[in-house]
Amino acid sequence: MNRLRRIIGIAWLSATVLSGCGGGDSEEAEISLPVAARPLIEGVFKSSEGIAFDSKGRLLVTADKALWEIKPEGTTNKIVSLKGPIGIAHDGSGSILVAESGDTFGGPEPRAKDGAVLRVSEEGAVSTLTTDIPDPNFILVRKDGSLLVSDDMGDVIYSVPKDGGTASVFLKGLAAPNGMVFSLDASELFVAQSFSEAGSLAPDSRVWRVPMASSDSPGAPALLAKLPDLATNDGLAMDEKGRVYVAANIIGKIYRIDPKSPDPVVVASGIQGVASLAFGRGKGFSETSLFVTQLFGGGVYELPLGVKSASIP
Repeated sequence: MNRLRRIIGIAWLSATVLSGCGGGDSEEAEISLPVAARPLIEGVFKSSEGIAFDSKGRLLVTADKALWEIKPEGTTNKIVSLKGPIGIAHDGSGSILVAESGDTFGGPEPRAKDGAVLRVSEEGAVSTLTTDIPDPNFILVRKDGSLLVSDDMGDVIYSVPKDGGTASVFLKGLAAPNGMVFSLDASELFVAQSFSEAGSLAPDSRVWRVPMASSDSPGAPALLAKLPDLATNDGLAMDEKGRVYVAANIIGKIYRIDPKSPDPVVVASGIQGVASLAFGRGKGFSETSLFVTQLFGGGVYELPLGVKSASIP
């Protein structure tokens, strides 16, 4: 099963259910929710997925088999063409880390290990960190520079050394893990679940909390929150107050969850195929806005929230 088939399948499901899905819209004193999304670019890409700001404040996205820089005025600059880029993260220097799907996406076990985790320099030079993960998706950089990489067609989150090499199993048994973010004190890891089981395209709507005894000792996942059915959770982000933002891909909404009282709140809606999230950074981008990509349609949008990101490595 290739990645195109996955996108087509999810797009069909999205078109059939989007108009009928509800959510827990509410307002808080801090800001009025939900907010209206401001388009930064529309009609440029067919599909956009990964998003991150690098150490210089450049806004980078993966779209249409390439890594792009998006300027504050909405112009685009292709950095490098890639085979199948999905999630991205900055490594704390000038480079960007890219999870790249292989020629085969999903399929029966044992799956082909033809995906890769790449490092792309500011100038666009590409090097490979590991090819041990069948379908790498989301990348989370830890304080020591090592990486956690989710495989959303399996049930494993992998650990990859800072300078690359053999990927090891960090956590096994949580089906279809996707977006990840640590709590402010790093005592918990929050994980979005996309599909109901490994290798399936059946939507799931759960977000998990994984207790951390140490940086390499995850405990058993416990449910943090369940979003509306068919949510198909994708990327995660966290604000400076420790609240988790979830891209509910299929139903086109972004939710906010406070781990202290996890009743999901709708932050924005109407972005069909919302994929990845990143708080603003750098000249020309508001630090109190959340920027999001769109798997179906390729748009990049800004959500003015009045709150900043959690600290960035």
